[in-house]
Amino acid sequence: MRGIARTSVAVGVSMAVLLVFGMFAVQTALADGDGEPGDASFQATGTIVLKQSLRGEDFMLLEDVTPLQVVGGHVAMKVPCNRNGETPLQVLVGSASESGSALVPVELEFIKDISKPGRDCVYHADLDVDVIKGDLLAESGREVNITDIALANSGKKRIHFGFDNGNTVTVNLLTAPGEDENHDDE
Repeated sequence: MRGIARTSVAVGVSMAVLLVFGMFAVQTALADGDGEPGDASFQATGTIVLKQSLRGEDFMLLEDVTPLQVVGGHVAMKVPCNRNGETPLQVLVGSASESGSALVPVELEFIKDISKPGRDCVYHADLDVDVIKGDLLAESGREVNITDIALANSGKKRIHFGFDNGNTVTVNLLTAPGEDENHDDE
């Protein structure tokens, strides 16, 4: 029991350190000399050890960067898979908000060389924001800024994660919405 508590504390401390450095980076990026926020970007990386289980047709939030927006990134994960190297887990990207949520799955690439089908497999995906925004527009009928990344179990059965399962999410963030390049002032 103590080992689990120490691991939880270590993960919590690690996430807090990442958050502090991330907030420092945001504050540094926002300062443009006159105290006004400007367009700036930075990168944040978070690693989550998956120690619990995930019910069928449920999800867990991996990243919420509101009020910032994701403008690129990468997701990698080591999770349970079947003998064919398939998993019911999906990475969903989009926006979860009170005004309406829109999330779409990103295509995960199976990494055969470091996977053990029937046990654990490694998958990754680059977050191509143009493709994701097009999918979100088609799905929701509106333009959506990407602020949330989730791990979803699309199957009906509960998935139990092993002691060495986890994921890493690296996102490139924009601190303020930029001007639309195709916007014409009238």
